[in-house]
Amino acid sequence: FGDALGIRQSPEMAELRRGLRVLMNSDDLERIGCSERELVEVQTPFGSARAEAGADAAVPRGLVLLRHLSPESGLNLVRQGFDAVPATIKRFQA
Repeated sequence: FGDALGIRQSPEMAELRRGLRVLMNSDDLERIGCSERELVEVQTPFGSARAEAGADAAVPRGLVLLRHLSPESGLNLVRQGFDAVPATIKRFQA
């Protein structure tokens, strides 16, 4: 989408520019004590990053879906050739 001023200030584009999101079953979201759009720390064998948490009933319990809506430079929590990687997700403590 680029990074032009009009795009950065557009309310219509805000949803598309949210960055890394972690979608999980609502039971798992509740288990870690988080709510929708709360920041969490995601850690895999390949790195860690902060992400926005979200609930999705289609994601089975115990699994998460990482969505890179606006990839950050150098962010790579998974590797090509891996269908799944273990991940630890916990509430972000500032």
